[in-house]
Amino acid sequence: LRERLLRFYPAELRARGVDGNATVRMRLSPGGRLSRLRLVTETTAGFGQACLDMLEESSGTWDDVHDRDGNVVATTVSFTCTFSLRF
Repeated sequence: LRERLLRFYPAELRARGVDGNATVRMRLSPGGRLSRLRLVTETTAGFGQACLDMLEESSGTWDDVHDRDGNVVATTVSFTCTFSLRF
């Protein structure tokens, strides 16, 4: 994940040494597909779009979510992307 975050790190913010984060709400469907991505917060303009772009690229690679009976279900989740040059 670190490499993916670095790849999507906004170039201008990286050049200025700015760290920050963004939180996105999204729907996780069976098959690991993401939809209904919506930016909730970002500490600095640019991190939100970078987080959205990174998550959109990862659609289809997420693990399925199961209910108590073991059935694959869709769910809404929040995900925070933390962009830091000092990992």
